[in-house]
Parts: sequence; C-alpha cells; structure tokens
Amino acid sequence: MKSTHNDLQQLKGIGDILSQRLAADGLNNFAKIVKAGSKGLSKIKGINPHMIVPILKQARQLAKSHSEDKEIQVNELRQSIFRLRDMFQEIVAATSDRLAGKAGRKIIKNIIQIQDALKGIEKLLPKQFKKVSKVILKAEKQLTELGDICLPQAYKGIKKTRRKLEKVLE
Repeated sequence: MKSTHNDLQQLKGIGDILSQRLAADGLNNFAKIVKAGSKGLSKIKGINPHMIVPILKQARQLAKSHSEDKEIQVNELRQSIFRLRDMFQEIVAATSDRLAGKAGRKIIKNIIQIQDALKGIEKLLPKQFKKVSKVILKAEKQLTELGDICLPQAYKGIKKTRRKLEKVLE
C-alpha cells in the first residue's frame, strides 16, 4: 500500500494526503486515474480543480510507460519459457542413451507434463506475471543444477520442477 502512495506522488500536485485519498477511492494506479477522468478526480476532497488537467496528462504518460515496461518484461519471461523448453530438450538429448528403463520412462513422462505446463503458463502470462516469473526463475535454477547427475536424482529434480510449474496452473 505504501508503494502505491509513493507511485501516485510522482504526479505533480499529489502529495501524501491526496495519494491516500485517491487510493481510498480505488484510484491506486495511473491507469485508473486516467480512466476516472476529470469527473472522477473532481470528486476527491482536497484536489485543486486547476491541477486536474495536468494530473491527468501526467498520469496518461506514466500509465503508457508502465504498460510498455510490463510488455518488455512479459516478452523476456516468454523467452525464459522458451529457454526452459530448450533445456528440457537438451536433457533428453544428452541422456537419451540412459533413458531406456523405468526411470527413463518416468523422466520422459515428467518432461512431457512440464512441456504442457509451460504452454499453460504462457497463456497466464500478462495476468499473473509476478507468480509466473518467480516459478520460471526457480525452474531455470533447478534445471541448471541438475547437470550431469544420475537418473534417480535427475528424476527427483525434474519432478520437483514439474510440481512447481503445475502449481501455478491451479
């Protein structure tokens, strides 16, 4: 909540008190302020009527820059998902000679489930960005730690990764 107030205070004419009043009325980000327009802002107690137009102008600019930043972050996260897919394919290619037995079948089954989970996660991206980004970073870290380990350990690591990814889809 405190960061919301600080964000709103980037607008000239909005101090600590006004940022609290805006947030209390549900105008807690720049896009919502723009959507409320001059009519919505004029209802806020203590706002200078002469500052409404400049505040809306600033809010439009900041809302646009925030949405562009988020698009860039979403695209970077999509690239991370593609890297994860490639990492799994590399694991299968590198260990294909050792994936013959029961443990190998289990690993392949988990990798297929992970691929499906990654497809589902990609659909969630713009909406659940924070949650997805945390899980993707953990999955990448876990896969890089797998390296050249024996099949049972690889199975455990892959299974753990699959569970984390599927948890996001719940």
